[in-house]
Amino acid sequence: MGLGKRSMLMAGAQFFEMGLQILLPVVLVRTLIPEEFGAYRLAWLIVGSLASALPFAIPDTLSVLLPRHGAYARQLIVRNMLLLMGLLGCLAGLGVGLVLSLFDTQSSLNQMPWLIGVFTAVWIFAVTLDSLPLANEEPLWQAKAIIVLALIRTAVAVAAAWWFRSLWAVMLAILVTASLRAWAVIWYARRFAKNSALAAPQSAQESGKALMIEHWRVAAPLGSSSLLYTIRRQADSWVAATVFSAVQFASFSLGSVLAPIVLVVRRAVSTTLLPSMSRNQSKGDLHLVLQANHRANEVVAGVVCPALALIWWFAPYLFTLVYTETYVDAALVLRVMTFVWLAQVIELNSLLLLTGTMGYAARIGIPLTAFSFAVCWYGATRFGLLGASVGALLTAVLERALLLRGLSKALKLPLIELQPWPRLLLLLGMCFGLAGLAYGLSLYVPGPRWLVFGGTAMGYALCYYSLVRVSGLVRWRMVS
Repeated sequence: MGLGKRSMLMAGAQFFEMGLQILLPVVLVRTLIPEEFGAYRLAWLIVGSLASALPFAIPDTLSVLLPRHGAYARQLIVRNMLLLMGLLGCLAGLGVGLVLSLFDTQSSLNQMPWLIGVFTAVWIFAVTLDSLPLANEEPLWQAKAIIVLALIRTAVAVAAAWWFRSLWAVMLAILVTASLRAWAVIWYARRFAKNSALAAPQSAQESGKALMIEHWRVAAPLGSSSLLYTIRRQADSWVAATVFSAVQFASFSLGSVLAPIVLVVRRAVSTTLLPSMSRNQSKGDLHLVLQANHRANEVVAGVVCPALALIWWFAPYLFTLVYTETYVDAALVLRVMTFVWLAQVIELNSLLLLTGTMGYAARIGIPLTAFSFAVCWYGATRFGLLGASVGALLTAVLERALLLRGLSKALKLPLIELQPWPRLLLLLGMCFGLAGLAYGLSLYVPGPRWLVFGGTAMGYALCYYSLVRVSGLVRWRMVS
């Protein structure tokens, strides 16, 4: 399977999972009281933050390490990684349970501290499923697992919410499905080990300790940068959880419900390309590495920009239709966050990792994180929900600018050559222009609003596809 098909396969599977993640709150806002729904969103903020930060990029860097080693070493790398993820999960779960037991968070989570703690532990271990099969170059297996587990999680959680109308029942249902995900990780790891069982050590140096040190050495710069990035990316949500009421926080968090759009597509493309980029980098061919990054970002922009443009124009209507008028304040937050996500279309982590400049990203991460919390806190306390989201936008723009500047110096290339800027900007302008035209036309079309929106979206998608296909603005073919 070619790299382009692998990327599209993973993007499709993860988009399907994200669609179900968006569908679940549609049911929950109609079955849980606003305070419990706010607690549900807070629980996912806690678990998601820990699951993104604590692994320290150990699972993500499997795509760099596994292609460079033989079967026996690969087995040791995976074993070490699973043991570490299990330990991190247990420690995080214990910490979350203790904090919720001892401190009053003014939410329903205080009534179920150890349920949230166990869920945290299981989920952190289970996130390995997002990296291991793809690093082993089995994207089809991973895509199937993502789709099946997402369907089970959504069906069980919806049934629990509809039948019991209780946050406790919903979280218990999600814990059960998270346990299934953890079991899938263990099953795949056993299968992986069985395939490597007949391999003998290739050298005395390929010991578990030496491979663990190598893994830490590769992951440390990316992990420290990712840790700070996760904190920055969620600074506005943590500020909102601290400053606003549970209902206001629920509205704010719904404004960020589409944040995975960029991350899902970007992750699907970049993790698929990373093994081949790593091989090219080991051969000293940085030009090919850069070209691969260019094409990957074009593909991500080609998928994400039209979706975000349409969402930006129709935001108030979409929130009223999908999440009821109770949470319509989230529409303004969504419109600001759209520009944050557009800034994140440009994937730079793979370049930073492969060119050895991840240390620079880690160094600027500390002041950027402090800046993010400061501007989000100021905006939230002075201007409300909108102010917190504007702080996130300012941080995202500053971060991209500094990273591009650092890469420009490291590669000795002008900024204009680091990315295909003319293509990206032209694509962005075309998407927002077409979406604005679609929105204007929809105002004069009679009929039910949901039907008008559906027809308008389909017409917009058809026009976009035709223009991109005719103009060749997006080069869909990957560089391997």
